[in-house]
Amino acid sequence: MKVKMLTTRPEGCGIGSYSEKLIQGLKYEYLSVEHVYVKENSFNLFHYLSALKKCVFGSDIVHIQFDYSFFGGFWKIPGIYLPLFYLTLWLAQRYKFKNKTNIITTLHEFRDPEKGKLGFYYSLLNKIVGWCSDVLVVFSNETNKILTKQGVPEKKIKLIEHGILLKPEIYDKRKAKEELSQKLDLKPSDYIVTILGYIHKNKGHDRIIKAIKRLDSSVKLIIIGEPRVAEQKPYLDFLKNMVKENGLEKRVFFCGYIKDDKLPIFLNATDLMVLPYREIRQSGIFNYAMAYHLPTITSNLPFFREIKAKYDCIHVSSNLARDIDYLLRHGDYREYLQERAKEYAEKNSYERTCFEIYKIYLCVGEADHPAMIYEDNSQKERVRFFIEHIKEGEKILEMGCATGYILNKAYEERKIEGIGIDIRRDRLLYAKLSHFDLEFINGAGDLLPFKDKTFDTVLLPDILEHVDYANAEKILKESRRVGKKVLISVPTPTGKWFNNPEHRWKPTKEAFSALDSDMKVFITEDFTYGIIERK
Repeated sequence: MKVKMLTTRPEGCGIGSYSEKLIQGLKYEYLSVEHVYVKENSFNLFHYLSALKKCVFGSDIVHIQFDYSFFGGFWKIPGIYLPLFYLTLWLAQRYKFKNKTNIITTLHEFRDPEKGKLGFYYSLLNKIVGWCSDVLVVFSNETNKILTKQGVPEKKIKLIEHGILLKPEIYDKRKAKEELSQKLDLKPSDYIVTILGYIHKNKGHDRIIKAIKRLDSSVKLIIIGEPRVAEQKPYLDFLKNMVKENGLEKRVFFCGYIKDDKLPIFLNATDLMVLPYREIRQSGIFNYAMAYHLPTITSNLPFFREIKAKYDCIHVSSNLARDIDYLLRHGDYREYLQERAKEYAEKNSYERTCFEIYKIYLCVGEADHPAMIYEDNSQKERVRFFIEHIKEGEKILEMGCATGYILNKAYEERKIEGIGIDIRRDRLLYAKLSHFDLEFINGAGDLLPFKDKTFDTVLLPDILEHVDYANAEKILKESRRVGKKVLISVPTPTGKWFNNPEHRWKPTKEAFSALDSDMKVFITEDFTYGIIERK
């Protein structure tokens, strides 16, 4: 599987840095990912046509890390080439070439057309992105709501955590402060408040400068980042003038862009991370803070409220100066937020985030992929058949386990001990990384590496029809050898799941029953079930 990932370069851009780390982590079998770099807010049409050409040729998936500014800009209006880019990519992939390439768009920045200026313009851009993309990856329920409000089908939208795409270098805070005091005019006893990320009015740097003025002189502010584009430089000048006018030159430090390998000293020295944003759909910087287990204060935005409700790892502020002062004076509360940040980091690790994206790659464009089909009601009924015939704590073998969905359901509801076996390594990888408490092995069902009666129950969910009839008999014989009970399902020939070119024989009631004389057979509209129990 070949993926072209459209993004900016990582230097000075959080989305570019995110993309770089994501590609480094997507080291899976059968997968190769290649950068396609674009500039922000460029008026050069040929630059974007060159990027479009790279995306179209030689890819199974085009994964766009989305910001409006990645598609050109003119007179402070971003995204001027977005319609040309998306529509051309969509048309080229569907009508010019033999193999359809799928489009995945990860929405880092996404505007609600009902708020702010140029509502009709952004509504049009949003609809084009939604229509042309096969999958839209979002990091917040708020973005999800905007998309559905604009008519994007819910089945296209995948809500995932942004995740922590870095491996932090954490060490002693006192040591970090001593090192940093040699670079900046700081005392090791000072409280260090940090704001990290590119400088833009929406990031609210002026808010934190106003708050610092009201706090004790031992509280120092470190501003890490630069404007991403020339249009944002006047805001940086405004901030510097603000610091000068308020006599804060010895308390506020503009450090500019800091490379990733130099960031640990700043983050380890930080007592409090502040994210006073005016507008945001997600925040990569928030994940930096969680990776370093930093107590973090945020503005009162929907994205942060979602995080607060789910993880309670941040303090959502209504009064920045007051809340900073409170946290700096109450070490017990800072310690609580640190522990919660640590839990967040463990649940949204680098490996898990990369795998969530890999799962989307596996599923996109394959409507019958095992990870997708279980949304169907008849498939849910099939899963219930297996679960209802499994007892608490049994040892289970699932043949042709694919992504491990049924086995994991049995684990969740019956606390079973489970092993899954499948011949496809890509789907086994999906299973292994999705279900850590179960075992998955590569192999075929006609010669199993287990002793007689090793398992309480063997599951054969829609497996037998995928091999010729003689092999189906062999697999069933092996299942009876290693299991005390065998549960089987096959698609009913008159049902909606039978018409599959991979099916090798027609499981009529007569043919299915003839596989084993001891089998009890149950027929429903879409599936035929069999139970063989030890006599």
